[in-house]
Amino acid sequence: MKIWYLVFLAGILLISGCVVAGQNESVGGNISQNVTETPSSVNISAEERLMKLAFDARAFALEKGKETALAEFNKPSGSYSKEGLHIIAYDQNGVLLADAKRTGSVGSAGISQEHDTGLISQMRDFVSNGGGLFTDTAANESYYLLDIDENWWIISARDSSVIQ
Repeated sequence: MKIWYLVFLAGILLISGCVVAGQNESVGGNISQNVTETPSSVNISAEERLMKLAFDARAFALEKGKETALAEFNKPSGSYSKEGLHIIAYDQNGVLLADAKRTGSVGSAGISQEHDTGLISQMRDFVSNGGGLFTDTAANESYYLLDIDENWWIISARDSSVIQ
């Protein structure tokens, strides 16, 4: 009797295995691939464009060095002044190091005193806490801020932005 019971269980398992395998084959035969010839375009927000430019500029500065990066950031038609965006650089004291839209202002102080609460001072403090997307609510303007090292930092800004 025990042998008959084991044979019966083995038969059920064998039959159910065939049914499952058969079902898997039929499902696999009905799968179709959705392959397109051209990639779909992805909409990138204005804030994402600011972020991408900032990270690209930071990588460039870390790879090429401060002097080379500042020279490039100051070029009105340079690699980091394009598509309505540009890079601005400041040192930790708020001195403007690079701005392709205000090359005549390079070297000027953006922070007037130690307890200045102006925009550049706020941005510097924001960068010292990790940086990221910064919104000036008074001007309804967004920027992306990143530190390069402990001595200087950058702003990715729209060409229409006025930072003073």
